[in-house]
Amino acid sequence: MKKFTLTICALCIFALSFGQKSSDVKIDKSKLQFNAGVGLSTWGIPLYIGADYWFTPEITVGIEASLRYRILHSYGAIGGSINANYHFAKLFDLPDNMDLYGGISAGPYIYVGSGYVNPFNIGIGLQAGARYKINDKMWLNAEFGGGTLSGAKFGITLRR
Repeated sequence: MKKFTLTICALCIFALSFGQKSSDVKIDKSKLQFNAGVGLSTWGIPLYIGADYWFTPEITVGIEASLRYRILHSYGAIGGSINANYHFAKLFDLPDNMDLYGGISAGPYIYVGSGYVNPFNIGIGLQAGARYKINDKMWLNAEFGGGTLSGAKFGITLRR
């Protein structure tokens, strides 16, 4: 299973970098959005921050860092992931103040606490989410996922 997960992660990284020379990469800061919030999961209560980049009007690719703590069992997990999402606003002809999306996430996480034989793991999951526009720069978001990166997240998205 670990070889399969590592292969998926390697393919995601390869796909993100395919066809890009370092001198050709220019980040358009108007296409960045930043996310932060809190969630619920079977792995603890996650706090997360992240950033997404709009490659097209329908596709974003991003990174996320999270810290999870499970009070009952006194352990935590620190992790990060890369994600890719397809946004359905144009496909479903949604109003400008709505954003529906779905995608995949993968990345490492480390358990912090006692009694773990293998504290380092790779997580992979699918997610579906929605955003509601408050103003030109701020959106409320909710995201639900399944897989080893499962749970629900609620927060804000800031767009430039």
